[in-house]
Amino acid sequence: MRHFLRRLFVTSALVISLQYAVPALAQTDDAVLDNLFSTLQELDDQGDVSRIVAEIWTRWSTHPSEQSITARLNRGVAMMNQGDYVHAEGLFSDIIAEDPTFAEAWNKRATLYYIQGKFAESRYDIAQALIREPRHFGALSGLGLIELSSGNYEAALRAYEQAAEVNPHMTQANEMIKTLSEKLRGLAL
Repeated sequence: MRHFLRRLFVTSALVISLQYAVPALAQTDDAVLDNLFSTLQELDDQGDVSRIVAEIWTRWSTHPSEQSITARLNRGVAMMNQGDYVHAEGLFSDIIAEDPTFAEAWNKRATLYYIQGKFAESRYDIAQALIREPRHFGALSGLGLIELSSGNYEAALRAYEQAAEVNPHMTQANEMIKTLSEKLRGLAL
């Protein structure tokens, strides 16, 4: 009962803080993200987890002050999903040139590079995204995929462990931690 009440209080506080958050102010947005990540650590209910993770992704994908950058990022994602890699890369690169502090532009370009098999470029962009948002569990998971594809199982394990530390509800990361731990102990992959 005490755990339930604590979870209810944390969730209520989060909802209230989100209602009064001003996304255009980076400080406020940082505080909201801090609350989201704290809440994520404490949740057990998968529905609550999904909502919090979706809110984190929304905040990451929304530029704090320029709606046009958000719109271009979304256009770039659509192009990437349609296989128009040249134009998607151009959009992501333009956004990075305009605002190199926008972590999600780096992460999206890293994803594009990964899809194209450009692992060195993807690693670099992941590092840039993580400098700007060290809790970016998506970038950490992407790094795990690159290291796994490269046969560097220890580095892949470290990346997945970091992702799971930030977001303990990542099924793929938790499964990969188990698989890679067994592989490194000589059991299987």
